[in-house]
Amino acid sequence: MEVSLFDGTRKRCKKIQCYTFEEAEQLLNECALKPLALLYFNWDYENYPELSVSVNGRLATLRYFDNEEQVRYGRFGAELSMWISKGGHNGKVSFLSGDGSKTSLTDGEDIVSLEDAIECVKRFFDDGELPECIEWERLT
Repeated sequence: MEVSLFDGTRKRCKKIQCYTFEEAEQLLNECALKPLALLYFNWDYENYPELSVSVNGRLATLRYFDNEEQVRYGRFGAELSMWISKGGHNGKVSFLSGDGSKTSLTDGEDIVSLEDAIECVKRFFDDGELPECIEWERLT
């Protein structure tokens, strides 16, 4: 699986290949040691689905993107469905967003533990589907 990693220190992302879930888990744990990190896990390299995990220490916020119409219309030809993680953290936390060059404050209700994020990546690694191990809210 291809992973795009932004750590806030460079303008471009670093592309990494994770061939096993264990490699992805190690990468996430390494990112937890950085001030901030944003990872995009691409199931199909060029197409969706995609799982983004923004990490701040032992906390994370996730977005899941899917486009069932991508084959018919091309990657950007139809609207994506987007889901956001739902958690129960108390307070707002700063995370990298977008292309990894900006930070934004995220409400505690959208924040999960790093352990929950790792479990989501494990399930996404298995089948590319929306992980059912946490609660999600559909945004689009």
